[in-house]
Amino acid sequence: MTKLQVLLMAAGASSRMGTQKALLPWGAHTLLEHQLSVLHPLKLPVTVVLGAQAAAPMELLKNLPVPINCCYNPLWEKGLGTSIAFGTQEVFKSNPHLEGLLIALADQPLVETSHFLKMLESFQPGNATIVVSQSSDGHWSVPALFDVQYFPELQKLQGDRGAMSLIQKHHASVAPVICETSLEDMDTPEAYQQMLRNFNSRL
Repeated sequence: MTKLQVLLMAAGASSRMGTQKALLPWGAHTLLEHQLSVLHPLKLPVTVVLGAQAAAPMELLKNLPVPINCCYNPLWEKGLGTSIAFGTQEVFKSNPHLEGLLIALADQPLVETSHFLKMLESFQPGNATIVVSQSSDGHWSVPALFDVQYFPELQKLQGDRGAMSLIQKHHASVAPVICETSLEDMDTPEAYQQMLRNFNSRL
């Protein structure tokens, strides 16, 4: 059984965007489909955590050619931390022998497959490592890959800060991997248009 798994976070309300981010057009597909295509070469099981307006993305996931697991966090309104906690509990129940969990956001569309592969190369199971993404100006962010040692703390996360509080708490165990593209998440229509232009310019 695979010892690593991906948790793709797509549970937020998209309130500043004004529409469901996961279903925004991105190239020939939706943003959610794009993110899944970026993750597909990792050859790891992916679980998508849904919350607000879950019906449409859930239907989309059911109709994909590659089976994708999804789970619904009924407490999504309480913040990203609760969705990470819920998702961690769900994947650990189905795969109790996991050695690590890669947490990614559905609204970081400029992170490329090559970056995720570098993260996997840096991960050493059993060494209590947290592999984090580092921006060009030195800031740490998700995507982040957590050793199984941190699963109990991931399952207790609350609020809107997501996993960053855990990363900062265990900063001595962090192994940063520089991301060559933007780690910004996409919260507004303006950010969406700018990121889409950046993405299209690289094609």
